[in-house]
Amino acid sequence: MQLNRIDCLPLVQDLIPKFYFPQYQPIVDIKTGLIQGFESLIRCIDRSSNTANASWLFNEDLTYEWVQLEIDRFVRKQAFKRFALEKNAGDLFVNVSPNLLDKHHFFEKQSILEMLEKSKLSPERATIKITQAGDDIDFVKSLVKIYKKQNFKIAISDLDLEFNESNLEKLLTLEPDYFIVKLHEFRKLESTGRQNNALLALNLLRQNRKLELIFEGIETEEDFKLAIGFGASKMKGWLFASEASSLLKADTFKHKVDTLKNCYEKERSTKLDRYIALKKFRAGWLKIIVHNHIKNKTHQLKFDLLVKAGIVRYFLCDLHGKQVGPSINFRPNGYFVDATYINNNWQHRPYFAMGLSLSTMDKGQCLTSNTYTDITTRQSCITLSTLINQKTILFMDILVSDDSNEASPLNNRRPNISLASTR
Repeated sequence: MQLNRIDCLPLVQDLIPKFYFPQYQPIVDIKTGLIQGFESLIRCIDRSSNTANASWLFNEDLTYEWVQLEIDRFVRKQAFKRFALEKNAGDLFVNVSPNLLDKHHFFEKQSILEMLEKSKLSPERATIKITQAGDDIDFVKSLVKIYKKQNFKIAISDLDLEFNESNLEKLLTLEPDYFIVKLHEFRKLESTGRQNNALLALNLLRQNRKLELIFEGIETEEDFKLAIGFGASKMKGWLFASEASSLLKADTFKHKVDTLKNCYEKERSTKLDRYIALKKFRAGWLKIIVHNHIKNKTHQLKFDLLVKAGIVRYFLCDLHGKQVGPSINFRPNGYFVDATYINNNWQHRPYFAMGLSLSTMDKGQCLTSNTYTDITTRQSCITLSTLINQKTILFMDILVSDDSNEASPLNNRRPNISLASTR
């Protein structure tokens, strides 16, 4: 049942537009450290005369659509007029919901462009932030086409990080200028083991040089570092400022951003040094395993050290991806042979294409895969591979704690590399 009576909305004065107004939250460009613009957010005055979030207004179960439209336009006009007077405020990000702007309302009511023209704000300074884009992709595409003809920039929000590649391609056909990612939504995936797929999606987005990633919900310095690592070019969140009625100067956060970036670069440099050391460490273990496998001395390996290094197994495949022998799984006090996957073809797995390139390299070289999800343990994993003869690749799986490729659990004790030398 839709509610449209004051007594049904006890926290709000009433539905008269005058009680609703815009507030602004800055969007910071990480490259320059400057505020690029502001997102306009609808706020209201409650019965205690306090400023309150008015997002409830767009709940279809609470208010009629015509009420939503009237208040939305009233607030939007205020934001446009304010930005028209603030020449140095940058871009204004305006929220547009396809669920609210259906075909009839969009074409029959006053358009955003007309509101801009009346307020004397150039469309080049406005970015349309489309929410819930995945609900009706065809209608969204028609909206985007109209907005682009009117010289608006387009941002796609509420990005579903669990979507498949097909859905991602559909969103890319919209040709947006920005994709907006909520950091807290991304972090939810950590506990479900699906973050690797999200990372893959973000990497695909970053490869499209025509668009940028805006991360919102940045509240801490750790959030800032994570967002940079995931490819953010712009950020929004309480680490910089909450929404307010005032518009901050462009360089308000420049010093803060520069300091955070310097800190991030130092940490990344340290991680890179650690990654190089880990790569050598793991390559040493790979040589030992290859040596002992060829000499039929796998039983002589130091299994407790292998497990502490995160190494869980090794197995062999031919150049077509077929597993040609059992998996050798390590435990702290020994190993066990698992013949379950003999003759399985792993050509589709993330590590195999990388391993296949070994056939064009010199014997003894090894390659390391990107992080992916191990099908047995459902944990993050990397695979090292090396060619042991002209027809066979040996793969070694290592569990890692995160995308920095640190072993889990990590042991810094280096193996005796001399044991790996072939005689």
